[in-house]
Amino acid sequence: CIPTVISKTARPGSTSASGISMEWTLPSPISYVRVVGGPPSEEVLYAGTQSGTVYTIQLGRRFPVKSVVHSSGINE
Repeated sequence: CIPTVISKTARPGSTSASGISMEWTLPSPISYVRVVGGPPSEEVLYAGTQSGTVYTIQLGRRFPVKSVVHSSGINE
């Protein structure tokens, strides 16, 4: 089943048709999301925040990983 990612807040979440859901907490609201892909249930996306930090979020993992920190916010 294909998961759906809901974002644009500081707490993005993912819900799949099978009822599995996850939520991650980031320190700043998301301004940009890029889906990278990956194996089923382990897809990866990059989330750029208004504070300038880019996080790698992997579906199926509980914690996002801080990837890059910029001095200015990430824009679309």
